[in-house]
Amino acid sequence: MPITRNEYKKITQKQAIGKAVVTVEPMRNAHAEVAVGTRGIIVGKFNGYEIKTGPCPHCGVQLYLRGIPASFLEFVPKLP
Repeated sequence: MPITRNEYKKITQKQAIGKAVVTVEPMRNAHAEVAVGTRGIIVGKFNGYEIKTGPCPHCGVQLYLRGIPASFLEFVPKLP
């Protein structure tokens, strides 16, 4: 279930940093496209979340994305 607006408002940046998330909507910018189901870690919160994705299985690139709406993400348990 995606993160709701109320959940976004209640969680502080300090509480959010380090939480694992998965994308529930496809995202793209001028440089890359992120598929649904991509895992990442929250590294910041300002006008949306800032996440660092896991490495791409094909090329190994990790992306930092900013300003992601809460409704595009879902909290998940961290992998060991």
